[in-house]
Amino acid sequence: MDGLGSIVGQGAGVLDTIYSDAILVSITKRVGGLVGNQRQNNSVLSVNNCWFDGSVEGEQFVGGILGYVQGATCATNIKNCLVTADDITGTYNGNACVGGLLGSAYVGSIDSCVVKGKLTGKAAVAAFVGRSYASSEASFTIAKSYNATNKSEYYTNKTIALTSVCALTENQLIGVAAYHNTMLDFYVKDIN
Repeated sequence: MDGLGSIVGQGAGVLDTIYSDAILVSITKRVGGLVGNQRQNNSVLSVNNCWFDGSVEGEQFVGGILGYVQGATCATNIKNCLVTADDITGTYNGNACVGGLLGSAYVGSIDSCVVKGKLTGKAAVAAFVGRSYASSEASFTIAKSYNATNKSEYYTNKTIALTSVCALTENQLIGVAAYHNTMLDFYVKDIN
């Protein structure tokens, strides 16, 4: 299987005003709460005003909204979304690439989003993006978004319960970061 999501397994386009409380379990890679795999070259995936309130488990590249972006020419933009997942788990024995919103990302943005839930993986586990492949030619931006977490260290071999407030560094927001990731107006807020 090349992607598992409650709305789209593999593809791109626009998702607007969608709610899902699906329970997704896969023994393969590329699993997302809404979209499993954004694969088409030069594609744009825009997810706006959506809420994922279920759970996701996969081997690698696992996210509350999107599991995997396959290609440096794919743009991913997430705006006004909420993830209140019971559990987002990557079972891979290495960089599991687990993100509260995105398992991986190349170019695009996260704007005005909230993540709350539990993230689990051996390494490359972070509040918003498990692994960023941004480069000097392609940047990824996180702006005006909120996360509630009880950990303030780099997430390796951890289960992260996103419930209480602390300050986060870029390593907690993006598990494995490349070069050009921009944090704008990032706030941590208790959403209990």
